[in-house]
Amino acid sequence: MTLWHFFSADSSKALRFEISRWILCSEAPDRCPPDAMAEGVFAGDDVTVRDVPLDDALTVVFWPLANPFAGFEENVALVGSGTGLGELLTSGIDPALRTWVLDPYEAGVPIEEIISTVTALGREFEDFPFGEDPVTTTICYRAPEDTWLLANPVWLTHPDDPWPPGYNGLYDWWTTLEIRDGSPILYLHANLVAG
Repeated sequence: MTLWHFFSADSSKALRFEISRWILCSEAPDRCPPDAMAEGVFAGDDVTVRDVPLDDALTVVFWPLANPFAGFEENVALVGSGTGLGELLTSGIDPALRTWVLDPYEAGVPIEEIISTVTALGREFEDFPFGEDPVTTTICYRAPEDTWLLANPVWLTHPDDPWPPGYNGLYDWWTTLEIRDGSPILYLHANLVAG
């Protein structure tokens, strides 16, 4: 599934999903790696495009990085609505990354200097929108409930990435869409540093 968030001319917010069907490797072994298990899957070529409004009908389950300084060591899911996700994007992470990362980069500031500045400000000011995850030292966005969302500006070194950055338009967060009883649930994993 490829996913983009976009904002139309009438300012309504939506997620655009490009969805393809999972196909078992056993049904088309030539499309999977030679050592793939028979129950392995790959995305088929047929794609369906669906726009899902960022409203209260969409349930969003966020898996951020845990913040041990906030009193918990393990990840805690943040459950909200598409409306909340839209606000997080349009009023939070999108403008913060544009102000502190993209605009300086487009003005010619080297990515290494941007990362250094963002890291230093994040250490000095607790209300700065970015900080370093204390375990991985990866740059993250300061999310609700004292959690971290990966937002490493290294994506700027890949000039083909769109805005918002990342292959899926959501900062390279891993995404899964579930339809349960006819209602969409979007799972966002903003915590995968590697693997």
